[in-house]
Amino acid sequence: MFLYSRLFGKSRKAPRYVLFVNNGNAAFSDHINARADELKSAFEDEDYVFLSLDDVEASLDPEMMQYMFPWREPDLFSEQISYIIKGRYNVGDGAGLLRIKGKKTNFYPIEGTDALDVDIAIDRLLRQLMTESGPLLKDAMPMAEPQELGSASASKMKPRPSVKCCKSSSPVSFDKLWESVIEAQREEDSLESNTKRILSAWEAFSSKFNISIEELAGLLDDKLKVSRLTIRPSGAILLADYDNREVRMDDLTKALYFLYLLHPEGIRQKDLIDYRNELLELYLRITPRDDLEEIKVSVDNLLFDDNRINVSLSRIKKTFRDIFGDWIAKHYYVDGRAGEARSVKLDRDLVIWEH
Repeated sequence: MFLYSRLFGKSRKAPRYVLFVNNGNAAFSDHINARADELKSAFEDEDYVFLSLDDVEASLDPEMMQYMFPWREPDLFSEQISYIIKGRYNVGDGAGLLRIKGKKTNFYPIEGTDALDVDIAIDRLLRQLMTESGPLLKDAMPMAEPQELGSASASKMKPRPSVKCCKSSSPVSFDKLWESVIEAQREEDSLESNTKRILSAWEAFSSKFNISIEELAGLLDDKLKVSRLTIRPSGAILLADYDNREVRMDDLTKALYFLYLLHPEGIRQKDLIDYRNELLELYLRITPRDDLEEIKVSVDNLLFDDNRINVSLSRIKKTFRDIFGDWIAKHYYVDGRAGEARSVKLDRDLVIWEH
């Protein structure tokens, strides 16, 4: 499911939210959960995503969150989503509905302590949204009185990026499209079983709440943090800002990765043979092997076999995707369209070569 939603997912305009913010009232939470599908549909009709922060907190998988946000400890998310949201939007401690529309935010407090008061607040907000998108119903209840929020951080909301199957405006043949599906499926199948479990958990979470990783990060005001990459003389690769986590690959694959790191302009696969001596030198620096002729044969076997090159590039991609989500991993692995120069996106100021 994750594969196909990633390849063919639909784009949408900048997301708008209505968030149910609780104050620890279990009756409120139970009532909202009982109406979850109904509320999701009702607000979706007005182009809003409805989220119960209580439900979001209960659905969080700490391992999933650490995979998606490796610069943070997972317990900083669990049971603290409401706290983060309240702080960011200056909501206070009361229960209510937080409406987010672009840079504008309003908080509609729930006046009372039972489920009926929740229904009244929801009904009033829905009717207000209807008046903004169409004629007011004659029997409409009075509109909720919003409390304007002046949080400057609300301006940091970013639109969900468009998802496209290809970058070219020219028609895509079915064969090429199918090849991309097969290749993507092969990459999914190669991931570690725990990575697959985490991706499955994220897909379920994202589908349940109709939210992308970028949108979740935006709500939490948690900007993507790309770690520095430290390369030690031994060839060890460490993620300096992710608790020095080591990135493990076989030495020849690692040498190929270093070659791409040293050439930010990118290298076409058919031109790799022109970099034979440079690749050989990189491999000699980190391999424990001492038979020079065998080392040269290993390098030549790689460079003169497109399939082996593709396997090595896939290993690099898999290695990073087993460590963290693709929204981070794509900065580190070698990427590019077939026949064109492939490169590593990572800012070279973040690459530290130790001597």
